[in-house]
Amino acid sequence: MANTAINGTRVIVRKWSSTYLVPNTHPNPARIRDRLDASVHDDLPAALASPMTALLAGQDDELIFVRRLELDFSVDAGWDRDAIAAQCAQALGSRLARELLSADSTNVIRFTNRAAYLARFLADRSTGDAGSRWYYARFGGLRHLPCGAALRTALLDDVDLGLDALRSLTENELACVIAALGDNEGARICSAMSARSPDGDDAGAFATIIAMARGAPHGSISSASGLALWWIARSDMTATRSLFQAAHAIAAMTLALRSERVSTDLLLRAIADRDAAALATLARIDADAALYLRECPAALLRDLLAKGKALSVTESTSEFIGSTSFGGGFVLLDDLFALPIEQVTRGWPALESIGADQVLRFLILGSCSGGARATSVFADPLWRRLFGIPPTITRRAVADWLSALGPICRRRFARALTGRAAQPVATQQQRLRDRHGRWYRVVVEDDGSWRMLHCLPAMHAGQIDGEPDEDIDFLLADGDPLLPRAWSLLLALPAQHVLRRFLRRLLGFSASHLTYAQRNLLEFSASIDAQAERIVVRLTRPPLGLILNFAGCNRGVRTWPSLDVRPFALFNDG
Repeated sequence: MANTAINGTRVIVRKWSSTYLVPNTHPNPARIRDRLDASVHDDLPAALASPMTALLAGQDDELIFVRRLELDFSVDAGWDRDAIAAQCAQALGSRLARELLSADSTNVIRFTNRAAYLARFLADRSTGDAGSRWYYARFGGLRHLPCGAALRTALLDDVDLGLDALRSLTENELACVIAALGDNEGARICSAMSARSPDGDDAGAFATIIAMARGAPHGSISSASGLALWWIARSDMTATRSLFQAAHAIAAMTLALRSERVSTDLLLRAIADRDAAALATLARIDADAALYLRECPAALLRDLLAKGKALSVTESTSEFIGSTSFGGGFVLLDDLFALPIEQVTRGWPALESIGADQVLRFLILGSCSGGARATSVFADPLWRRLFGIPPTITRRAVADWLSALGPICRRRFARALTGRAAQPVATQQQRLRDRHGRWYRVVVEDDGSWRMLHCLPAMHAGQIDGEPDEDIDFLLADGDPLLPRAWSLLLALPAQHVLRRFLRRLLGFSASHLTYAQRNLLEFSASIDAQAERIVVRLTRPPLGLILNFAGCNRGVRTWPSLDVRPFALFNDG
């Protein structure tokens, strides 16, 4: 609504909603409303300049997003419009100043500059988490694009800003973005950025890229465009056309060596002879990139080729860890580890040296597969190995451990789950049942997440009418009979949170039944290989795997330190 510039800083109020209270004896309240509305709409932007100048001094590069401000102040309807606007501006400035000084990160988000803001969006969009962040309204037009296309559009809107954003990402974040882009979108970005960059020093560009190529590249990158983007984003050299061309040519050659489909001598001979056809055949790069390699000093190139061959042999070493038919768990781990379980369980007794937080997360992951599958996930060798659950920990041992925790720990765990919302949310109570006729009282939030879950006493048979609730039936109908009933309910609550948050990241699936989601989105297998620098997870394709592709849930790099200190590289092999 209000949009004003203050010493180079722009203040934007996107929505202003006013409620006016006037005496019920006033002869014409509509006239007062129209006059006050006109003052706010037309005069407030100019009036904001004075109170905002001191408040925003020295913050020209910073981006500050405020979700909501509630103002309560009085004005005299007899004032002129400038005075009314000044009173509004003063109230807004005072309230904003208090909000900026508070530590409430749910209402105020700050970024040091535009590049940091774009970088945060790129990182969140690549992991499918951007849709739930209110401060990304600026990128609302990209919401319905596939993940790679959305990232490419955001990066190329302003090439210099996009490159600064890439360079401000951490290594794991950059790897996630490159994986989410894929080879085609990555190549389009390299081509567009190269075309819009100035000419540069060929020798300096080659020296920069080759110095970086001598080290082992990030393990999850397997395309020439991705490797070129990685080097450019990690370099300090000014982005020029020469830098992009050198990165692309060296990346294609490096990957050719890594695949061991070409010899060093053949490549050097083709480069020296300017044989573009041979280079295109050997290294599978286009003719322009192949000929550009001729500008690289031969000594540097020979040294790089020898180093690249050694790296390719080293990187091929890997250890097969195992496979699982419950591969859908990997696309749920980000939401699982977002639960505040570690803080809640601090000081709780361990189960055979396994921390309480690790045991509970393992049990919640099993619940996410549905009550009928929870015991199968518990027995799955791969998931037990990842969570560090030894063979000596049986279902009976877990049941005894949960019972020994007592009601105090159980209530503390429940409070942490039910009080997670920072802002009050609308809820409604529902009485639901499973297919066996067991009844539950559920407090449901507007987005479908359960706030509370209680088991009701047995109902009279005549009162059992209608179909059982899908979510209740999926999570509780055939649960593990060994677990204490109170803990079965508590584990179902965070499992439902994890599944609902996952579904909200998929366009059009936020209200899907959990049974449908399990069968069409989460039923697939996975295999794992351990390498020196990463864990490689290969996921097969579920019936609606294309939806996971759009959201980027089944590819990219993830960090789950509780499972392994090495990053997990997810690949979609379907």
